Amino acid sequence: MAFPTPVVAFVRPFSVTADRFGGFAESGTAIARVASARERILHGVRAPARSLALAIVDCPMDSSPRACEGRLGIYIMVASAHLRSGVRPSIHRRGRRRVGGSSRAISNSDFRFKRLIQIMKILRAKHLGMCFGVRDAIALALERRADAPLTSFGELVHNETVLDSLRSRGVQIEENAASISTSTVMVTAHGASEKKMSELRDRKFTVIEATCPLVHFAHRAVREFVQAGFHPVIVGKRDHVEVRGLTEDLAEFDVVLSEADVQALQERPRFGIAAQTTQPIARVWHLVHLIRNRFPNSEIRFTDTVCQPTKQRQSAAVELAAQCDVVIVVGGANSNNTRELVATCREFCPRVCHVQSALDLQMEWLSQAKTVGITAGTSTPDNIIDAVEHHLQQLAAMLDECGAPANFFNGVMAKT
Repeated sequence: MAFPTPVVAFVRPFSVTADRFGGFAESGTAIARVASARERILHGVRAPARSLALAIVDCPMDSSPRACEGRLGIYIMVASAHLRSGVRPSIHRRGRRRVGGSSRAISNSDFRFKRLIQIMKILRAKHLGMCFGVRDAIALALERRADAPLTSFGELVHNETVLDSLRSRGVQIEENAASISTSTVMVTAHGASEKKMSELRDRKFTVIEATCPLVHFAHRAVREFVQAGFHPVIVGKRDHVEVRGLTEDLAEFDVVLSEADVQALQERPRFGIAAQTTQPIARVWHLVHLIRNRFPNSEIRFTDTVCQPTKQRQSAAVELAAQCDVVIVVGGANSNNTRELVATCREFCPRVCHVQSALDLQMEWLSQAKTVGITAGTSTPDNIIDAVEHHLQQLAAMLDECGAPANFFNGVMAKT
């Protein structure tokens, strides 16, 4: 099999010398990059005996492993280096290899090539991560904490990393009003009922609202249903804090999340339907249609209260999952919108994994994957998403002394 003149770069995990040679080294591996597009040269990083080599074949002009926003979409060839122990390869160019002060033409005896493969491509969803409501709630909490001790009444957001950060900066978090020790209390981004707000004020707390404006919109929609004589039906999870806030002030209401819940509804002359803001809009519409079909003689009014950030992340997740072999969904274990993203992605991609941070990633998830997608829930900070993507890049490029993990490159590694 004939190849263009190979340009070879040696990599070593945890190398700190990569920067000297124009590459980059970040907490797990060093990946050499194109240093001169004109000559298509890669600088070498010293590698121990029996290490593996990456050979860039006919590398496009101006391309590098960080091209296309770090997706590592260049082509590589896996080779087994036949170099003497301790020999440091320097620049490889134009078919010659420099060894011990002399150079000679590279021949097939120097490297045993295997078939061409493509490094795993990493894609981000067009819309992902923290929404404006969560950002505003966190900013308000930190601003008020700077003025006085502060307690969040319940989890400000459903993301443990964010909550740990808030605790480290002095924000207390309590689920029970009787346990609150500060004079100032913050209602979370998920909102609360007037009943719960009055309970806090009766205890002489100064109450600060961090409720998302789009949750306020859902509260207004439900109040308008009741005032107009409609029986309120909420599409959502009955035990979710947002749904409790929407329903605790109501004398009568129903919560539905499945076809069975719709079948259990009693007939009413008028139904007013709203939704938990983080429900998938497709599910909401499906249940609305079921209710209309089940009660054709009832007047049914629907107000779409699913928030725009949720809709954007759901639609972007569908588009992403359809392109990927594996999708990584980043978000808190207790985050409803993150779990809904997981469920949506599983309809279009066979392998979907939910992680809270980069530490949860497992190499075996990526076995034989050519394209891996990343999406994230509305309470996931940018730095966590960036860390997950960076770690995926490391896993994609990681080569140990004996080769890649089992099945990771589908058997294309050269045998040493």
